[in-house]
Amino acid sequence: MRQVWDNDKGLTLIELMIALSLLGLVVSGGYSIFYFAHQSFVKSTITADIQRDMQLALIQMANSLRTAYQAEYFDTRANSLPRLEDLQPDEIIILIQNGKLVMYKTPAPVVLAGGHEDLAQYEVIFRPVWDSGVLLQNVVEVELKAGDNQMAVSVMLLNLRDKAIEGDPGAGADAFRYRAVRSLDDLEENGGGQDLPARCFIATAVYGSEAWPTNTLRRFRDRVLLPTSIGRAAVDLYYIYSPYVAVLLGKSHLLRWIAGTALVPFVVVAFICVNWQWVLLAAFAAALLRHRRRL
Repeated sequence: MRQVWDNDKGLTLIELMIALSLLGLVVSGGYSIFYFAHQSFVKSTITADIQRDMQLALIQMANSLRTAYQAEYFDTRANSLPRLEDLQPDEIIILIQNGKLVMYKTPAPVVLAGGHEDLAQYEVIFRPVWDSGVLLQNVVEVELKAGDNQMAVSVMLLNLRDKAIEGDPGAGADAFRYRAVRSLDDLEENGGGQDLPARCFIATAVYGSEAWPTNTLRRFRDRVLLPTSIGRAAVDLYYIYSPYVAVLLGKSHLLRWIAGTALVPFVVVAFICVNWQWVLLAAFAAALLRHRRRL
């Protein structure tokens, strides 16, 4: 039988086909490994992004909720969402909207977490908190879910007027409606914020929300500190750390007494700065009376 291809220095056609098949198997195997490794890397990156967004969202929610002075559990399954124009300027509703976790407020909703919403499938639940069978009326638990990821945080609402969160959450409300202290930018835009219900955390914890030292310190903040860049920086710093200090003060009568004593000079200075006209008038009247007695 005549050999079709006889070349001692080359490969037969069959050998070449076998070699190409083996090469194809190696290439396809390498590509499969690369593809699955790449998919795993992309998935882990997306998971890390979602977890980061969840952590940042919980921090933002906690910082905002701590300043709330009115709050209620709000369930969108039983109540229709109000229009933006019907909300008060300091009113906020936290909920899932269009697959994203948002702060629904004027002038436009703010997205807290919305990346990869097709995979994340965000879900938020608000629940009351119990401690040894006792309901903590000014504490709310926020549970945030995104796919297989789940995070939760308990937040104490430091400035509630009625010291209680309104509404019946049942097994858990899917939204939370509250009125909160405005940002410093809002205070400036409204002429210093004299009419805004902003809170002074430490003074509130020590003296009470509507005590005259607390109101004096608020007016000092709005009229003296906020108009200056240094004052705004000081107030900004105060709002970062004061909620945590207020929580500590709320746990100890001794700490509140020490803090109240330490705040006396600040209250006096604030009173003088806010009411300097009356202070000058009183000083002038006292000097005039003293001068008459000498005569």
